[in-house]
Amino acid sequence: MLCAGAPLPAGALPWQWTAWWANVLRIGEAQGAAFRAGLLRAAGVGESLKLESQLAKGPTALRAVLLLAEKVSHLDLRENDLGATGAAEVAGALAVMAVVTELDLVANEIGDEGAIAIAEALKVNAVLTTLFLGVNNIGVDGAKAIAEALKVNAVVTTLVLGGNFIGDEGAIAIAEALKVNAVMTTLHLAMNQIGAEGAIAIAEALKVNAVVTKLELYGNKIGDDGAKAIAEALKVNAVLTKLDLDDNEIGPEGAIAIAEALKVNAVLTTLGLNYNRIRPEGAIAIAEALKVNAVLTVLYLGDNNIGVGGAKAIAEALKVNAVLTTLRLDNNSIGAEGAKAIAEALKVNAVLTELDIRANNMGDAGKKAVRDAVKDRSGFELEL
Repeated sequence: MLCAGAPLPAGALPWQWTAWWANVLRIGEAQGAAFRAGLLRAAGVGESLKLESQLAKGPTALRAVLLLAEKVSHLDLRENDLGATGAAEVAGALAVMAVVTELDLVANEIGDEGAIAIAEALKVNAVLTTLFLGVNNIGVDGAKAIAEALKVNAVVTTLVLGGNFIGDEGAIAIAEALKVNAVMTTLHLAMNQIGAEGAIAIAEALKVNAVVTKLELYGNKIGDDGAKAIAEALKVNAVLTKLDLDDNEIGPEGAIAIAEALKVNAVLTTLGLNYNRIRPEGAIAIAEALKVNAVLTVLYLGDNNIGVGGAKAIAEALKVNAVLTTLRLDNNSIGAEGAKAIAEALKVNAVLTELDIRANNMGDAGKKAVRDAVKDRSGFELEL
């Protein structure tokens, strides 16, 4: 029946197979291509197979899915509690897969052991371009293994490692790989307990890397020293267009360094600095950079305690800046005075189309000033 591709009844799809199906699977595997083709038709699987939290417990369902994966391009196995053992099964298939280009293993508790297995597969796989390994309890050893794989892998362009525990040591290993990797364009290292030392290593890599265009580092603890290093890299890097440094314990000194980099950087279009502590001094420095920067279109400065002084400086910059389209200033204690300064800037600024200015103790007068300034701007998105 399965070789013929007859539709499977509800509750009997391959990813629902329990140990009861083990003999069927073993016989089918021995039959080879005919069984795989029939199983694909019977399961009604197309190019994508999305199985978030849907795998039956035990090895049978995973083995069946990996048979199906020989013909699909996108495989989503997130939140299936695969563990290291399941990751090893996936890695074994990944080493020979010739079709899957996107693999999602987020939140599977694969740990270092599973990450090491996946890394070994990456050394020989020649088709996978996008890999999601976030929230998997991967530590230093797993990060080091992945880094070694990235030195020889020539196809992965997007790697998501957010929500793990690679720390400075793991970040340093990844950074060394970035110095020689020539294909990866998107790297997600958010929430990985990376401090200044790891950030400095990544910054050094950015000075020579010519391919990474998007870097996510939010939720780490790089501090001012890490921010200063990243800023120096931004002065010479010619490819990075999106950088997320939200929630990184960056203070005025780090913000001032980043501002100096923005004055000369000609490629960065999106910068996230939410949930730091840049205060008025940092905001004033960034405002000065906005007066001369000609490429940054999206800037997030929410929750930074920039106060009235910071808001006024940003407002003055908005009067002359001709490229920024999205600005986030929420939760910054700018008050009515700061809101009115922003409102005056909006009357002359013709490019900003999206402004988040919520939770700023602006009072009715401050809110009204901002609202009135954009009331005739069709399509303007204002969060007040």
